[in-house]
Amino acid sequence: MSASLDLFDNKHFGTVVPWVTNLLTKGESVVVWGMPGYGRKHFLRLMERKLGMGNNFKTIFIECLANTIDTQKVLNECICNLINLDSREIDYIKLATYLKNNKLIVILGHIEEVSNKAELFSTLQKIREVCIDNFAVLSSCDQTIITKKIDYLDAGGILFANIMRMPLFDLKGTKRILEINQDYFGYKVPDEATKEVYRLSGGNPALIKHLGKFVSEMGEKALNNLEFMINYPSLEIKLESVAKVIISEDRTVLEKMGIIDTGGQLFSPLVGYYLKGYEIENQKMLLPELSPREGKIFLFLLANRGTLVTKDRIGFLMNLTDDNFSMWAIYKTISRLKIRLRDKYEIKAVKDKGYVIT
Repeated sequence: MSASLDLFDNKHFGTVVPWVTNLLTKGESVVVWGMPGYGRKHFLRLMERKLGMGNNFKTIFIECLANTIDTQKVLNECICNLINLDSREIDYIKLATYLKNNKLIVILGHIEEVSNKAELFSTLQKIREVCIDNFAVLSSCDQTIITKKIDYLDAGGILFANIMRMPLFDLKGTKRILEINQDYFGYKVPDEATKEVYRLSGGNPALIKHLGKFVSEMGEKALNNLEFMINYPSLEIKLESVAKVIISEDRTVLEKMGIIDTGGQLFSPLVGYYLKGYEIENQKMLLPELSPREGKIFLFLLANRGTLVTKDRIGFLMNLTDDNFSMWAIYKTISRLKIRLRDKYEIKAVKDKGYVIT
């Protein structure tokens, strides 16, 4: 990672870097978030390097991966090491003395995966109270920072006062990512393919990276074969992560994430193509009797199991995946699904609203 960071400059993420740096320097905490593949890892590592080199900050970097580490325990150990304590419990008096003459930024990746959020955020707030001006937290999150914002605020308050959605990259940014990946990974993408990579990816950095890998291995002409493209292993993984969000989140959330615009248009035509054939794992083997349309509606309902899926939302999702649908067709399809799935699932109609599968 550190070698790849040498290829980035402070302008790579546009105005986000100076905006975040300015807030952190003033002792204000920041959360960055976005759609899957928004580049959180590189952004946080770039900020870690910038803060350490340019502003004399001490930084503590923790990836909060579920079932992998105890974030609270790691934080305590890092703080104690920083102020030269043998104990694994933070001495706030000694920490206050340290922070009088030193600035500290705690950087947390994937805070959505922290299991003990209340405990961790309480500790971070206690540290901030010790020295408001010389301490801040920079963290990355998924869409739960807006869908469950009240939970974060209740647990962490001031830690989530500044929330920034990472923007998609433009054509110049796409070219820059392709050049960085060529230097670091050896992915060779002809200059004339850059516009098509940008169009297909919609500016999503993860899709740009893996489209570059795809072109490098398969050749520029392979960009004309969308079916081949969506089955390319590393691209399929990234496309699926976006698809899961699309079928499980409300339209207003998708707009806030930048996945669709106000008119319902997807940010990436490649994601749109992938959605048309998207299904749950082993769906054809487990439920071979379902037609493609039945499979899609079953997928939408199952992804939101136990939760009301409104008729409008089903219509919106079908509009993304099926060129020939109507609300009447949806009604008839669900009627057939109720019969075909009655031994495994129950689909309940909520009058004038929608459906719930259990």
